[in-house]
Amino acid sequence: MGVSHKGVEVAGGIYMPGPEELLAIRTWLATHHASFLKTARGPEKLMGKLYGESLRRVPKGFRAEHPAADLLKMKQWLYYAVWTPAWPPRPSWSPKSPGVSARWRRWSKCSTRPLSPRAFALLLARKRSRRPYN
Repeated sequence: MGVSHKGVEVAGGIYMPGPEELLAIRTWLATHHASFLKTARGPEKLMGKLYGESLRRVPKGFRAEHPAADLLKMKQWLYYAVWTPAWPPRPSWSPKSPGVSARWRRWSKCSTRPLSPRAFALLLARKRSRRPYN
């Protein structure tokens, strides 16, 4: 979050994860992409589209025809917006309103779930057995 004469900059998401975290996130996305996309629609209404750097191809270990191929190619999952003095257009869109904070809480929980200790342990077990990730 940043404040300037132009407005308030608000950003959130996963920025520059390390190789192990990236693999954990992609592995989780391969099986939970539907719930991830549903949760990502909340902040999208306030902040615009989810964006971030992407690879040209699906990473090794994942099928190219996977339904979440676009998400699996991503290296970052971010939202960014500048709220000008004219923003929010309605009081219900205030950052303090329960709807906005609830959307961010759901997004934050969903986006960090693959980095939980349990998810990491499952990933390491799968990595040791050399099974494909999806």
